[in-house]
Amino acid sequence: MKAWSFARYGFGIAAAAALLAGCSAAGTQSSAFGGSAIPQASRSHVDAHALAKAFQLTNVRHALPPVQHLYGGKSWMSHVRPGDTLAYASDVEYGTVDVVDVTTGGTLVGQASGFEYPYGSCSDSSGNVYVTDFDSGYATELAAGTTTAIATFTTGTYTIGCSVSKAGDVAFTNFYTLGPSYSLYPGTVDIYPHGGGSPTVVTGPAAMWPAGYDKKGNLFVEGNYTGSCTSPCVAELPAGGGSFNILTFNKTIGFPGPTQLLGKKIGFSDQDAGGPSSFVGGFYPSKVKGSTAKSGKAIVFAGGACDSGTYQGFSGSIGVVSAHEDGLQDKKVKGFVSGNDDCFPSPIDVYGAHGGAPTTEIPGGFGGSLPYDYYYATTITN
Repeated sequence: MKAWSFARYGFGIAAAAALLAGCSAAGTQSSAFGGSAIPQASRSHVDAHALAKAFQLTNVRHALPPVQHLYGGKSWMSHVRPGDTLAYASDVEYGTVDVVDVTTGGTLVGQASGFEYPYGSCSDSSGNVYVTDFDSGYATELAAGTTTAIATFTTGTYTIGCSVSKAGDVAFTNFYTLGPSYSLYPGTVDIYPHGGGSPTVVTGPAAMWPAGYDKKGNLFVEGNYTGSCTSPCVAELPAGGGSFNILTFNKTIGFPGPTQLLGKKIGFSDQDAGGPSSFVGGFYPSKVKGSTAKSGKAIVFAGGACDSGTYQGFSGSIGVVSAHEDGLQDKKVKGFVSGNDDCFPSPIDVYGAHGGAPTTEIPGGFGGSLPYDYYYATTITN
C-alpha cells in the first residue's frame, strides 16, 4: 500500500460532469424493484464545482476524491457462510459498494455497482443495508447478505448518511441545501416511517453529518458551518418531534462526523479526535439527559501500517460490531470496522472495542483486482 497524497491528485471535472444529468427527482415515496440494478440519477446539481465543494466540506482534510474509474460491470455476490461478519464499504472511486467478509480475514465476496457517489450507509434489524448516494438524489436498500437492490428512496441534496430506528423508521441525512451563489443553508433529514410511504422532511440546525437513532427513537446529529451551528454542535430531534434542539455538550468537537448508537450510549464522532489537525477519528460515547449530552473518555482510532498513525475516512459511517449484528447495535460493542482513505488504495481497518491501532488491516486493491479502492463509509451486518 502507498500513502495517499491529496496535494498530488485533483477532482476529475469530466468525471464529475458525467455524474450530473437529468432534471428534478419526481416523487418522494420508496418503490420496490427486482434485480440488482441501481437506479440512475434523475436530479441535477448546479455544476461540478458545487458537487466538489460539498464533498470537500464533509471531511477533515477538505479532500476531493481522485478521478473516478467507474466500474461498468454487473453487481455480483458469492456464497457466504451463515454467521460471517460482512463489511459493506462505500467505494467512491469505483462507484460501488464492496462487500468484504471480515470473518475470513478480508475476502472480497461481492460488489454492488451502479452508484455515482456512494457515501454513508446503515443497516436494519433484518440485516438489509441502506446506501446513500451523495449526488444522485437516491438511496438504495440492498437485501441482507446480498448485493441485490430491493428498494429505492428519493432524498434531498448531498445525502451523506442514514440510520434505522428500532421501530423501522429510516432517516436519510442531507448534508446541506445549496443557496444562491453557492451559499450554504442547513441540511434536512428525510424520515421514511417504517421504511416506506412518503417521508417527513425536517430541517436541521446546520450543515449536518449522518444522524443516528438511539433505542428510544430520538435522532441525534452533529452540525457545523451555518444556521444555529456556525461551529461544531450536537442536536437532538426527539421521537415524534418536528424540530431539532441544540444540546449542551461537555466535549469540544474538532470536526463533525456521523452519530451512531454504541450499545447503551449514543456516539458523537470527531474526525479530529486526536487534537487539531491530527486527522485521527474517534467517538465520544455519550449519555443524554434533557438538553445536556455528557461523555467520558473518547474512543480514538489510530491509523494502520500504511499511514503511520493518522486516520481519516470517518465522514459517513463506521461499522459497529456487536453481539447482535444489525443496524440497531443494541448489544455490547465488540469492535469497529472502517475504511481508511488516508491511504490509497484504501485498506479496511478492524478495531477492538476500545479503539487504538487496528487489530487487523485488510489491504486495499484485493490483489490488484480493484486497484483504486477509496472507501468513505462502512456498515457491518451478518
